[in-house]
Amino acid sequence: MSVHLRLLALQSLRRITSELGLSIDVPNFFSLYGSPPKEFEATLERVSSILDYLMRNYGITWWDVYLKSDIGAERVLLVKELGLSREDVVLDVGCGRGYFSFAAAKVVKLVVGVDVMDYLGEGRLVGSLRRGCEVLRS
Repeated sequence: MSVHLRLLALQSLRRITSELGLSIDVPNFFSLYGSPPKEFEATLERVSSILDYLMRNYGITWWDVYLKSDIGAERVLLVKELGLSREDVVLDVGCGRGYFSFAAAKVVKLVVGVDVMDYLGEGRLVGSLRRGCEVLRS
């Protein structure tokens, strides 16, 4: 599981477990700023283990994680505020890791996300345009 997905999980785990009536002990997302790298990585590994458990035993999906994260919730609100609908086609230029593209793909006919980096932050064009359309077609 990539670091950015584990960070989304860290943002959302407290909300998800609270809704399930469970209690977990993981630090607040913002409290990790400035922590030593080994502590940061250990926390993300723990988050990954907890999330794997929740997915296996409670049917939690990545969409649940995304919606309960600050990043995902903000992008979903933006899609609503823009008034996007099923008839729309979205070109997300400079999409980065695609957080807005994922939210828009749930609502519109087609999303094409283009960036000079891939989702891992490497300096390549994000896949081919054709592959991007297949992934985000709703």
